[in-house]
Amino acid sequence: MTNALTHTPLPDYAGMLEVLLSGMSINSRRQYQHTYNDWRVWCGANGMDANALSAPNVMHYLNSRPLSRATKQARLTHLRRLVQTLYSADTTNTLLETYYAQLRLMRLSVDDTPVLPNPKGKKRPGKRLDGSQVHELIAAYPVSLDGKPHLRGLRNRALLAVLFYAGLRRFEAVKLKWSDIDFVQEHIQVVGGKSRQRDAVDYVPFLGSLARHLLAWRAQTPDRIFVFPRILKGNHLGKDQAMSDDGLYRQFAADFAPHDARRTLISDLLESGTYIGDVKAIARHTSESTTLRYAKAHDTKVIKSRAKLGY
Repeated sequence: MTNALTHTPLPDYAGMLEVLLSGMSINSRRQYQHTYNDWRVWCGANGMDANALSAPNVMHYLNSRPLSRATKQARLTHLRRLVQTLYSADTTNTLLETYYAQLRLMRLSVDDTPVLPNPKGKKRPGKRLDGSQVHELIAAYPVSLDGKPHLRGLRNRALLAVLFYAGLRRFEAVKLKWSDIDFVQEHIQVVGGKSRQRDAVDYVPFLGSLARHLLAWRAQTPDRIFVFPRILKGNHLGKDQAMSDDGLYRQFAADFAPHDARRTLISDLLESGTYIGDVKAIARHTSESTTLRYAKAHDTKVIKSRAKLGY
């Protein structure tokens, strides 16, 4: 693996990386940065220059990682866009032009599989829970232990309420701050949601028992900034910082995938006859066609039977 870039000056790497990331949502920015950090770590471990973004090097990197094909494809896209951005800053750099051309042509095999088992990376069949299952999941977490508030139970009840009654995505839920929750106006503001600019704000109304579970948890964290921190052994609050995406996933993975909660909420709203425009607003979808994809074929027929045309 050659280090040809040592002979060809790069444009301002840090500056152009910031240009690439600046217009992205917080979640997209986090994913891109994770790819670039992992790429640099891998290059360091293999004695490579991280600027040597040739197709063979990138392919070797992707094949060495125990990732699903979808995740590998996403990382290829991240690295391809990085090279494209660097090349746009110096279109006379023939090496960057070559790298970009190589990565544009690069395709992953349909037979690509993780090097090692990666259960979380596998596509998990989505499922919709019924109302009794939702209540049972929430009730399964105790609110007290030995006469004292059970912090993990109270936090997880509030977290389940945010997932099932507000439909927040995993990355949206973990980064919530108490300042994002308005108990007077009864809504949650979601900042930098999926496919949104990082400072864009959407509002989700309180539904079901969301307020009750949040208030019960709020009573245990009156001076905190982040809503969902880690809970340490011994029933102690961790640092005032957000728990990780993976931490949230692990809390409930045995019973459901976090996106199943969102699927449950949207499907239930549609089936109950809620106006699809309202469901779209609650789900924060960009189009109603996306909202309808959450409905089963039967649900779509029910909606059709309720639709009234004036022509």
